[in-house]
Amino acid sequence: MRWEEKLFYERLDGKIEGKIEGKIEAIIDCLEEFGEIPDELREKIEKETNMEQLKNWLKVVMKANSIEEFIEKM
Repeated sequence: MRWEEKLFYERLDGKIEGKIEGKIEAIIDCLEEFGEIPDELREKIEKETNMEQLKNWLKVVMKANSIEEFIEKM
């Protein structure tokens, strides 16, 4: 692999990681509005790397009225 290709893929990986981290942060920020997040739930969210799953959870948390409702619908 040429140097330019390697650099391209490294940048792409960095962008993807940044988007994943942003979604995780957004979900956690929304949940914190309801109170303290259970450790198990926080760990599950922070370990998720599937962008589609994170997008779905973000939609769910934006419509939820509590942490319990988020857990039920996630």
